[in-house]
Amino acid sequence: MKTQLLFQITFFVFINFIAFSQDFSIVEKNESTGGNLIQSVWLEPTFQSKNDPTVQNKVGKHKRLEVGFKIPNNTTVQINRFLNGGNGINPFDPTQIDFKVILTDPTGNKITRFAFYYKPFITDLENDVFIEDTTDFPWRFRFAPPAIGKWEIALELVVGNSKINQEVLSFECVESNQKGTLQTTKSGENSDRWLKFSETNKPFFAISNNISSGGFYGYVPSQNRRQMDGVQQLIDAKGNFTRFELSAQGPLPDWPIYNNYKSKFDEMYAFDQLVNLCEDNDVYFTLFRHHVEVLDGGNPGQPNWDGVSWYENPYRQAFNIQNVEDYFTKDEIIKWQNNTLRYLFSRWGYSPNMAFYSYSEVDRWYSKIFEDQEQTKVTGNKAADGGVLNEEESIEILAKWVENQQRFIRNNLSDSILFCHTYARTSKKENSTKFKGLFALSDAIGVHNYEEVKNVNFKKRYDQLNQWWDVYHKPVIMEEMGVNKIPILCCTGIEYHNNIWSTAFMGDFGTGMDWWWDRGVHDFGYQAELLNIQHFFLTEDLKLGNYSPQKWDDVSSFNIPDAAIRNRLIENFALKSSTDERVLGWVHNATYYWRNLANDVPCIQELVISNKLSEPCIVARNINYKAKNKNEINGAPLFEYHDIRKENHSDFNNNRYKDRYTDKGGAQEIKAEGGFLNNPTFTVSSLKKSTGLKKNWYKIEFYYTHGSNLGVVSEFTQILYTEVDGDLKPHVPNLTDTNPDYAYKITFIGKHKKKAEILRVK
Repeated sequence: MKTQLLFQITFFVFINFIAFSQDFSIVEKNESTGGNLIQSVWLEPTFQSKNDPTVQNKVGKHKRLEVGFKIPNNTTVQINRFLNGGNGINPFDPTQIDFKVILTDPTGNKITRFAFYYKPFITDLENDVFIEDTTDFPWRFRFAPPAIGKWEIALELVVGNSKINQEVLSFECVESNQKGTLQTTKSGENSDRWLKFSETNKPFFAISNNISSGGFYGYVPSQNRRQMDGVQQLIDAKGNFTRFELSAQGPLPDWPIYNNYKSKFDEMYAFDQLVNLCEDNDVYFTLFRHHVEVLDGGNPGQPNWDGVSWYENPYRQAFNIQNVEDYFTKDEIIKWQNNTLRYLFSRWGYSPNMAFYSYSEVDRWYSKIFEDQEQTKVTGNKAADGGVLNEEESIEILAKWVENQQRFIRNNLSDSILFCHTYARTSKKENSTKFKGLFALSDAIGVHNYEEVKNVNFKKRYDQLNQWWDVYHKPVIMEEMGVNKIPILCCTGIEYHNNIWSTAFMGDFGTGMDWWWDRGVHDFGYQAELLNIQHFFLTEDLKLGNYSPQKWDDVSSFNIPDAAIRNRLIENFALKSSTDERVLGWVHNATYYWRNLANDVPCIQELVISNKLSEPCIVARNINYKAKNKNEINGAPLFEYHDIRKENHSDFNNNRYKDRYTDKGGAQEIKAEGGFLNNPTFTVSSLKKSTGLKKNWYKIEFYYTHGSNLGVVSEFTQILYTEVDGDLKPHVPNLTDTNPDYAYKITFIGKHKKKAEILRVK
């Protein structure tokens, strides 16, 4: 009998080896009873020739590796019993089943990561559902090896008092074209504004939009397809950075049940596709948590945002907590929150393209701590006297919670992930580095600013970005921006254009990230304008050049109140190298913005006169996947139509949107008779100074920002020398309806007038 059993086990292992054509080295070191082996299958990368041993079990550096595992059957039965609502083993609770993957790197160092429980699905677009598929290997492990050489994988599976230790396989990490993870630097120079790739040490400049979700109240195939299409549109525009919400109605594992993620397997499967798309196209992303987890809905059953709120919070329901502070402080709740972190980082945190993990608009998280009226009944904390916590104390509670989560992630799950936490309205407490708040915990700082006033870029966004750089000397990004009055997007993309070009020169680590991708920007194709920015910066090394930002306009220098800045005609944003030999910039006819286009764009004129649009303004946005009337393409349900003309239609004629030109014809062309050298000048400051006969000469070349022509506009090239204070004053090109703005590059060409004269434009 023993001989027969040994033959059966040997035959099964041999058949498994042949079926998957992998050169596994399976060695049993089983400390439990029963002698059960964990069966393994290599899943990714796939190989064109499974019979070629020279390519098998080789993984590109920073490329995805995925292995599947089948554990002993008696444990699998108990897991299925739990998933189906009975008593059994919870695969999401490490105290019941702990599945460790121990990697040995080429130098002999050991790294412990974790396998996660997984279900595959089939996408049925016709009925807009995910259909659960089958797999013999429901435990998965994902990894992206960061070092060249031979790696070993061993397993440790602990179920109750039973432990299985088993060596599984080895693989070789080889060179690849993957650029690695994103990293920050701490040189103390302006170069720290820019991120870099871990592999190439080259700077990373974000060409970006938010593509946060595919829809609300769920995440069905049509919504996943919508979001995938959005990412692909970003890719087509040469974009390389975006943000994904880890939403309660999407891939967040512990909603709606804190300790059973079964109902989220399909949403998480869909999110896998997004991550794969990003990895295959060099798109990096932030995975952010949303304030809706603790935001009130007003009344039970009336959620505030996206169909979820504090009333739907599974921890509030399961643990019967009445105040938000418990969500951040109770040990049992934190234990399960850490279990969720372990699951999601095991599933997605391996990816080098997951650059940041983030808590978004944290003021809406901590505000619920000190606003919650139940707080007055709590004892054992800073409100023990019956008083409500103040803002600083509330931020401290949230910051401690975030700090503990970050420590748990970095100590156990990922040592390469960056953190970037944001406010909707930043607390004044963050103005001091002595205050240990959310910015102190961030590797990069994100800021949010929605507006459509003329000053929003020149005054508000520029000052906001550079304020936080000055305080923390960390990379900063305009992480959310856009117009508040959405119907403007129905009429014109001028605000999107102005926003992305101006923010690219403000010193943040990329373009500002518009929020309204699914409310107009991508629907009307505005994101295609990112292509011109990508082309402009493609060969520039902002980190090596140690660039710093500056701005100029034609009225601010006259010591007038901020309110009058909106009367400017010309505005200029620039990045200057520390050697003063290179400048990258964008000069703009400031009268070309939405409110001044009323005379030329009938749609804007109607908004101004009527505060609404009479004609539909349709975007394909699936706001309720249960809707019966859906648009169909080839028989597959896609999205219901959404008319954004009904949103935010009021106050379009407010004086705060006007400047001195609004009622005098609106947008004003700058095109002088006799040629562009008769146009006004703009100023780039702090370059090499010219004194007497010693002149410092620069060449200024202008680039198109509109349309498909990405080249230099040679007719506007100028050769100039600086003034005694180092100011350079080029003439603006003709700034007209067709091209109201240009990007430019300034290059130092030397101190010799004769050389400069040869290059001078006649």
